[in-house]
Amino acid sequence: MTQANQKKIYDIYESTEINPLQSMEEIEDLIVAIDSLDKRESFYKSLKKKRTQAIDTEIEKIEKRRERLKEVIKTTLKENKQKSLNFPGIGRVSFREVKGSWNVIDEEAVVEQLSSILDPNDFKEVVKTESKIVKKNLNKVLESLESKNVSLNGVEKEPARSSVTVSINDGLESEIEEEEVEAYTSDDNDKLEL
Repeated sequence: MTQANQKKIYDIYESTEINPLQSMEEIEDLIVAIDSLDKRESFYKSLKKKRTQAIDTEIEKIEKRRERLKEVIKTTLKENKQKSLNFPGIGRVSFREVKGSWNVIDEEAVVEQLSSILDPNDFKEVVKTESKIVKKNLNKVLESLESKNVSLNGVEKEPARSSVTVSINDGLESEIEEEEVEAYTSDDNDKLEL
């Protein structure tokens, strides 16, 4: 990529207007620039994930240590037949037995069985059913209705729009060198970022 084309890309970044390129061939440089941006974004996402994993590991260690200390407190209170203990100026600890909780493993089976066991009013209190629209199927129905000049309340159609898909070949090597990138600045402190 020539320095002139790098300058054009920098100008595109800085511009508030969207103007067409002078030739179709210049799109190639934009594809290379997009590839460079994709690689940079991927690097940052990977770095963020790596840092997040390290932080998550530390949080997990802290949580395990906190639970371990709570277990020791619980055991100590039980051993001394105490339900609570106050430490003025520091805090308070208390111990209580918590009722076991239920986990639903097969919701459909539970609903089916409850429908035959409970009276309808109790069933409605326990089981809530909600309708959910399948958007893909709804779109087909709405297109068909529109062709018949039938409209539904509660829906509106967004205007058609165009989109651009950029496919970057595997192994595309970015032709932009860091030294070349830094060559174009709007003032001495700014660096061009592709």
